[in-house]
Amino acid sequence: DAVQFDEAEGKLDAKGNVAIERDGQTLRADTVLWKRQDNTMDASGQVILTEPDGTRTDAQRMVLDNQLSAGEMYEMRQTLPNQAWIKADTASVSDTNIKANDIAYSACPECEDPEASPFWQLKARTIDYDRVAQDVRYRDVRLEVAGVPVLYSPYFVHPGPDVVRRSGFLNPSFDSSEAFGAGIETPYHFALASNYDLTVRPRFSEKQDPYLVSNWRHLTRWGEYEVNTYMHDSDDALLTSNPDESVNFGVKASGSFVFNDWHTKFKLVDANDDLFFRRYKVDSLDKMESNATSVNHLDNGYVQVAAYKYRSALRDETDKTVDVILPSITHRLDFDTPLAKGQLSMLNSLQHNSRGLGLDIAEASSRLTWD
Repeated sequence: DAVQFDEAEGKLDAKGNVAIERDGQTLRADTVLWKRQDNTMDASGQVILTEPDGTRTDAQRMVLDNQLSAGEMYEMRQTLPNQAWIKADTASVSDTNIKANDIAYSACPECEDPEASPFWQLKARTIDYDRVAQDVRYRDVRLEVAGVPVLYSPYFVHPGPDVVRRSGFLNPSFDSSEAFGAGIETPYHFALASNYDLTVRPRFSEKQDPYLVSNWRHLTRWGEYEVNTYMHDSDDALLTSNPDESVNFGVKASGSFVFNDWHTKFKLVDANDDLFFRRYKVDSLDKMESNATSVNHLDNGYVQVAAYKYRSALRDETDKTVDVILPSITHRLDFDTPLAKGQLSMLNSLQHNSRGLGLDIAEASSRLTWD
């Protein structure tokens, strides 16, 4: 709104709705005192610095260089493009580093009530954010959940917002149930290679021993697969139908591969207890089904080889329950020569079923169809 020049001192004093733009950056403030010889811009009032990537920093005062990339900030709050945010009483900023005092950090969306506490946040005496190495280091840090301190450490480090994947702890989660009571899950991610990783998720609760969940993922040259395992040592009647079992466990896996012309998929769902996945609240399936299929698509049809295993979680086996189908072979042939302007096809199948009460059925069939 008003600008004063002092050529002798090399100063420019701008007041009222000041906006300075440089290489995609925008600095807005109530007042800005630019000292050209000192290479500084002293902005005060409602100061907002916006970066080209969307990062926004609000402060009561900023003393920055002419490139708007280094300097000091007071009562600052920075919102990153992924909606994570940092608050600090004072901060020192450069192209490669941010150092701040009396800070708070969270990846939770900001509450509508500015006085409300986020679901979780880290508070610390100091923070050192290395923009090059993408490390965020804290001193005298505590974890708060809903405003309540739950964990303290004299030192803590986590990846910066630009890191796609790296070994380390993931966000904790909290829950409560009749069998476990109040509990916390503290997952740790092992970024072992660019094409496979492992995440272990130990859960600690007030009523039970630790419960371990793991997730393995692997991308290969032929396809990909994933294996989830669940393991817990408990004889609690709420968690097992057989108190003599020393360990309760379950596994869920799936994958898809291509070998030459064969497209193969598999799914595995099994446990040592019919109700394992329901008792541990993994899912509410009433039937555990595992299968594997491999299909070769031919020029005039296809060949499929498959196997299936079924296991009911809610009812006893009967003579009508199919437990295992192995093998299941299907061959379809579409004849090249039309018949009466129609498509003539042959479907051949061979299947063996093993049922719950010891009944085995083998069936072979061949069928001609014309459309």
